[in-house]
Amino acid sequence: LTRSPDRSNNVFLSVLLQIIELLADPSTENPVVPAIAQQILQNPHEFYAAARKHTAAHALPNTRF
Repeated sequence: LTRSPDRSNNVFLSVLLQIIELLADPSTENPVVPAIAQQILQNPHEFYAAARKHTAAHALPNTRF
């Protein structure tokens, strides 16, 4: 089977946008990881502090804690 580059790009873009949406607005009603949803509901300050720490450690270049 041969795939068209446009179709492959559209599928990739769709998946990427879904991932960005999950990261930008995590759902507590239909969570990917239920324990994280509970943390958001029960202690949002702790959740966002941990999210900032993980982002700095794993997603930002040359950042140390």
